[in-house]
Amino acid sequence: MTQKDLFAIALAQSAIDLSCTPEDLVSEILSAAVYPSQALGRPILGTPGTLQHIDSQALKDYCSKQKYYFFHYLWVWLCGFLQQR
Repeated sequence: MTQKDLFAIALAQSAIDLSCTPEDLVSEILSAAVYPSQALGRPILGTPGTLQHIDSQALKDYCSKQKYYFFHYLWVWLCGFLQQR
């Protein structure tokens, strides 16, 4: 199972997650209504459809076209139980 598969599972579970607060749901619905064709109106985690089209090359291509996204400026924080391979 790939990292993308695991994220897709987490995304599906978040869509039916009963622990979401009403404020979270209202915020998602309101943003979608106010900004229907803009990035602010889309779910923060994305959708299964958007996830299918993202791979490492797509991310590299996107970042290389942007003015402020450079991999040497990128910081990544990890927390939890991690094992080095």
